[in-house]
Amino acid sequence: MQEITPFLPGDTVAYLRLADEERKFPFRPISPGLFLIGQGPGCDLRLGLEEMPPIHSAIQMSDSGAELTKIAESPELLVNGEPVDHLFLEHGDLIEVGDVRLAFFLCNHSAANAAERPIEHSKLSARQLIDGLEFELDLLDADSNRTDRISELLKAAQQAVDACQFAQTIRFADYAATKAVPEAAPPSDSYMQVLNRLSSQETRLDEICNVLEQVVHQQQMIATALQCVVERLDDMRSGAQPGSMRASA
Repeated sequence: MQEITPFLPGDTVAYLRLADEERKFPFRPISPGLFLIGQGPGCDLRLGLEEMPPIHSAIQMSDSGAELTKIAESPELLVNGEPVDHLFLEHGDLIEVGDVRLAFFLCNHSAANAAERPIEHSKLSARQLIDGLEFELDLLDADSNRTDRISELLKAAQQAVDACQFAQTIRFADYAATKAVPEAAPPSDSYMQVLNRLSSQETRLDEICNVLEQVVHQQQMIATALQCVVERLDDMRSGAQPGSMRASA
């Protein structure tokens, strides 16, 4: 397997590779913090299995290591063929969630006992740079699939805002009526329905905001990674120019 670490976002500490080689985008970078696996819109790795819950499991990346925790009862979570509920992952472990197989890799595994050194551009071949650029383009293509979901989330957010404004109008009208009448009448069924709907819309709005923040963060990571690839390609071209001039002479 080719070395893809130089082309991952700068804060990547590990990554998952989907074992299905026919997938167009087999890599999923993992940053410090919580990495969610499931079918929900807020998951870092979304699996489209019918029995997949919104959140199935999570990987917590910290100084202690990569801690894998099973959250949902099904489908079964296997690591190296053994069912698990909780463990610390090691470099090269094979994770199975239903029919999906994922290989876990640490970015600093080969240099765990060496001082961290910056990557020299001269050590990257043109083929590696091209492969890295293709990887970043695949990353952008995968991220572009979120555009439709973002539009739906924004539409839902607007509906939630409209519902909030409508509920505030009703609350003000009810408050004015209460001030005018000495004894306040019990709230009507329609009023309670509006309040329930408002509560549900506010919860939905919070979820939408969290998802949008994650999308923006991922797009910033992609932009940073692409900038690194472009700079490396420019360096390769600059290094190749003198040799080309001597050959032509």
